[in-house]
Amino acid sequence: MIVKVKYNPRSFQDCAEELLDLWSCKSNKVFVIEAEHPPINVKNFYFENFKYFGNPFPLGEDASADRNKKSDGSIWFEVRNDVSIPNAYRHSTEAQPLHTDGSYIPNFPSSTIMACVNNAVRGGETTFIDSIKLFEILDFEDPNLLDQLLNETFTHQRSSLTKKEKVIRQSDNDVYLNWNYFCLAKILNEKKKIIAKNFYKFLKENKKIRSATHFVKLKPGDSVFWRDELCLHGRNSFVAKNSSDRFLWKCAIDIGK
Repeated sequence: MIVKVKYNPRSFQDCAEELLDLWSCKSNKVFVIEAEHPPINVKNFYFENFKYFGNPFPLGEDASADRNKKSDGSIWFEVRNDVSIPNAYRHSTEAQPLHTDGSYIPNFPSSTIMACVNNAVRGGETTFIDSIKLFEILDFEDPNLLDQLLNETFTHQRSSLTKKEKVIRQSDNDVYLNWNYFCLAKILNEKKKIIAKNFYKFLKENKKIRSATHFVKLKPGDSVFWRDELCLHGRNSFVAKNSSDRFLWKCAIDIGK
């Protein structure tokens, strides 16, 4: 599920070619890019090198602004701890539940990438679970819940965007996901609200889910991108002394030249 590639900032194109080769294998779902030494400006470095392996999308959001508005049109947005910005997971130190980024965004690109500026905290690992493994655990532990998630369509909604999709879909010998408990539309009927609550609880509490979850902790200059529909991702809680002790730049990206 997880593959790793090292790069030298002076020769990132070689790393990008290796990443594209790895991307061609669909069973590779999470891609960790490790820096031999960090570039001076992480955000600028990755932006300049996207031309070798992907196309970024202008879906950035400012969590300190009105969350009901659409993207501000920027490519990057911050994932950093900051107590002055309340009610936003990417600015908190709390654990972030497993989810997909494109849950409420129609035509979301293939991936999300996060590039690390600072990670001087205890904990805070990015977490991933493979969609096929999730399907297998659900099928064994709670087949009724799996059946409901396969057959019911759920509406996700935020920032004036709406997407209607099944939480779990099977296609092309793989399992596709669309899920974010905290972006579900308020208009869901009681049946769907119960299903959603049960799935949220299952992901949070099931021991097999926890044991099948992978953990990635980035160093400055490192990055990670993943196939958004083919895994769920989240974050472990962490302890920080200062604002921005955990600081990553994040953007949506379609992989491939």
